[in-house]
Amino acid sequence: MTDKKQQLIPSAGYILISPAEKELKTASGIYLPDNAGDKPQKGTIISIGADDVNEHGIKKSAPAKVGDVVVYKKWGANEVKLNGEDYLFVKFEDILAIIK
Repeated sequence: MTDKKQQLIPSAGYILISPAEKELKTASGIYLPDNAGDKPQKGTIISIGADDVNEHGIKKSAPAKVGDVVVYKKWGANEVKLNGEDYLFVKFEDILAIIK
């Protein structure tokens, strides 16, 4: 058995994101339990699928590049776990902003 590292390669029109860690402490210093609050809606892009082409032949490119930290729609991501790591697949149109 070989020990090859598996890779996730997004399909056309999708971006692979490593989600940001959930904040466990408020700005005022109060520690929060793991199940408190919403999941963060930001993460770092680690891979981008090919350009998406719609039924009219119009090509749509990714709105960001690998390494960018982005904000995505709250319910727009598909969660995947591989080798103990959490990843998100997000459609190009579900990216709301790039954090600079």
